Amino acid sequence: MVRIGLAKRELEGASWPALAGTLAAEGSFELVSGVVLMLAALGIGADGFDAPSPMLLGAAAVAATALLLLARRSRRVRGVIGEVWRGLAVLRKPRLFLRQVLPWQIAGRLLRLASLGCFLHAFGLPAGFAVIVVASVTQGSGRLLPVPGAGTAAAAAALLAVLPVAAGHPVDPSAVGALAVTQPAVLTLVGITVSLVLLTVFLGARTPRALVRATRSLAPQPAGVKS
Repeated sequence: MVRIGLAKRELEGASWPALAGTLAAEGSFELVSGVVLMLAALGIGADGFDAPSPMLLGAAAVAATALLLLARRSRRVRGVIGEVWRGLAVLRKPRLFLRQVLPWQIAGRLLRLASLGCFLHAFGLPAGFAVIVVASVTQGSGRLLPVPGAGTAAAAAALLAVLPVAAGHPVDPSAVGALAVTQPAVLTLVGITVSLVLLTVFLGARTPRALVRATRSLAPQPAGVKS
């Protein structure tokens, strides 16, 4: 929300649904890269990944059907869908996407994989390419098939099951447990710190109270209310 709020400040003519559509366009690459990582992990021999439950797929199908039926009856809903579609415009311009969007997305994915490799190495675990790929998919950082019951214990158990397969030898269970606890905590702390610094710079807030007020101003306002 904060990210598209900052974008709204720079693109005054853009609507909130259109900006949300840009996030969906970004997510399309994450979906494709997640599939590629999963297939690579399966090729390595780590086959313990679970597909989305039928209940989840059914709920998504019902929601999509309900949205289409509602769009046929409501001009306002059709307008929102049209704005979201406008936010996906870059996907309809392959040359522009390949030249100005895809390189940054690939760089981001590679940086995340490199970060995971550094964490593995720091905890004395094997950090070869195969191990990084398998660990990425297992942790759900591939953003496609998150481990059911996501949590520290579930992540550690999943890593203990697949890392030896990818590495070709046993791994230290205590190191895997420490990684499962430390990595998300460090990434969360770094993410919050970077976000606060960027918000302070872009919004010109000099005190915590001013930062809170400025951040609230980024939220969508009800019709007829000016921010």
